[in-house]
Amino acid sequence: MHATTGDADLMAKVVARSTADLYRITNQILEIEGIQRTSTAISVLELMPPRYDGLLSRLSKQEPRATN
Repeated sequence: MHATTGDADLMAKVVARSTADLYRITNQILEIEGIQRTSTAISVLELMPPRYDGLLSRLSKQEPRATN
């Protein structure tokens, strides 16, 4: 789940077995109290996977920040 800017408030990434399954999941999301609408986009290819290891390694080597 991601907080976003622009027209959307939140973005949820889901995995579906098929377009019919995605339709089922979308309808389940719409049944949640407070959800007014959804917008769906299908990823056809991941061009670059998330790369957190280098960032986490660099952050772990930094000196701890002082807390107030």
